[in-house]
Amino acid sequence: MLKQHIVGMLVINEKPETLYINSLAVVAEYRKHGIAAYILKQANWMAELLNKNWLELSVSKLNVPALRLYRKSGFTKEKDKRWSFILRKKTQT
Repeated sequence: MLKQHIVGMLVINEKPETLYINSLAVVAEYRKHGIAAYILKQANWMAELLNKNWLELSVSKLNVPALRLYRKSGFTKEKDKRWSFILRKKTQT
């Protein structure tokens, strides 16, 4: 929340060794302000609290801004699918 407005959201799914990011979104007018990067840091923090070794997500190959964000945040390509990449990031645990 920012100024009592919801500007971003995160949907996660807990797996045995992984915290899987199902969805991350930021309202268009609030993009490019570091909100998504902040949300990813919070996801990493949650993964550590839950003793998960990995953060993982799927992203469309065509979503260049998201790919740039995830790579800048330390995610690397785990798997190459037809229309998407599976990206992973090791947590600090």
